[in-house]
Amino acid sequence: MELIGKIEEVRQAIQRTPTFIVREFVLEVENQRNPQWNDHILFQVSNDRCSTLDNFGIGESVKVTFDIQGRRWRANDGTERVFNTLSAYRIERDGVAAAAN
Repeated sequence: MELIGKIEEVRQAIQRTPTFIVREFVLEVENQRNPQWNDHILFQVSNDRCSTLDNFGIGESVKVTFDIQGRRWRANDGTERVFNTLSAYRIERDGVAAAAN
């Protein structure tokens, strides 16, 4: 999947486990029906892809190619939740690819 938008925020990398690092960023995507209600989409890159975000600035227009991942989680009280993650694997600007892999 792909989305085009402007980088609104780039967060610091977080070490989740000894072998897993994530870094999130927010992409503002224009709402075609009403620009007053643009979408703000949270993506993540992981491990060696985290440094890819250093090549982009706030407000920069980019195309993000990503996968959707989902998983179930059951709490100790038995309640179950489903989590979705948008994992970016390519970020492009001005037609020049900066692969996030």
